[in-house]
Amino acid sequence: MSTPKFHVGDQVAEKQPRPLSARTVGVVVHTFDDHTLRDIVAVKFGNDLPIAFHADDLRRVEQRP
Repeated sequence: MSTPKFHVGDQVAEKQPRPLSARTVGVVVHTFDDHTLRDIVAVKFGNDLPIAFHADDLRRVEQRP
């Protein structure tokens, strides 16, 4: 069993943001436990609906104290 890269509540950003994306930092709202989807996480940007991302396409954003 592998350790997940992200946990619910982590702040993340896309490694290569899309040209028309307005929001750059989101929050992980769901991690998939299924072995076929283990590298997929759902990220919510602001008030938008969550979007599924592959964990390799995201980077963790350090939270400031």
